[in-house]
Amino acid sequence: MLHKTGTFPQWYIPREDIRTELLEPGKSGENDPYKGEASWYSLRIGDRVEADAAWSFEQPPLEMAQLAGLVAFTFDRLDAWLEEDEEIFGHPRDPYHRFDCRRTSEHVVVRVGGESVAETRRAVKLFETSIPPRYYLPFGDVLPDSLIPSASRGLCPYKGWQSYFSVRAGDTAVSDGAWMMHEPYGEAMAVAGHLSFWGDGTEVLADGQFTPI
Repeated sequence: MLHKTGTFPQWYIPREDIRTELLEPGKSGENDPYKGEASWYSLRIGDRVEADAAWSFEQPPLEMAQLAGLVAFTFDRLDAWLEEDEEIFGHPRDPYHRFDCRRTSEHVVVRVGGESVAETRRAVKLFETSIPPRYYLPFGDVLPDSLIPSASRGLCPYKGWQSYFSVRAGDTAVSDGAWMMHEPYGEAMAVAGHLSFWGDGTEVLADGQFTPI
């Protein structure tokens, strides 16, 4: 697994573990300032061709020599990825990335356009690597008339699938300003049935203090 600042982690697979007869030369190589010249491959299975779906660095610089003999695949060009017997969605999970859910009795208030749309002392506070803590409020502590179901869907490879709501208060509407984990994984089960908020015009206060969103 290659870790690079500002990008998702990337799996590199030994060439001897790949069915190389399915690979065809792709576009001309391009030079990476850190890893050297990339050679691209298309993936052909029967009549299906995924152009430029894989790449390798045949002669990486000395400091990246461990990439020699390895091939990487563009994540969304393949139909499925598995860790052990579990399918992975979105992108490879970084083993150094983590999140923790903690119940809190902090007084959490959400305002949109200056008007309160949610208030609770039963929030779940989610701490996640490199992201400000997020408050998830029980659905029952949110004014139902403020929520408008959205067609938008999202995916966090660490927490699961998300459904979105637009949030309205008075003359202010925040498109996709709230989300709910509708298929949470692992510890994210703690926020099932809870909503979190963000977006321009939204304010989240915990014990009277503004929180980053």
